[in-house]
Amino acid sequence: MADLDRILREDRAWYDSFQAMNPGKKPCDSGCGKPAIVWFGNTSCATCGDAKCVAIQQREYDAIRSELDE
Repeated sequence: MADLDRILREDRAWYDSFQAMNPGKKPCDSGCGKPAIVWFGNTSCATCGDAKCVAIQQREYDAIRSELDE
């Protein structure tokens, strides 16, 4: 399976514009209740930026990738 992050980074202009988008007023997708301030990779999930919340998103992402690789 191709690495999606690598593929999207190849189009640098798109990647930079995506990363510049503010997640808006949505809460952290890890469930801490704080406002989301940063996107989690090239996904539609955003976190407050705390290491604990980023780790939660990484575990969920890894689980989904594992299922897709099977």
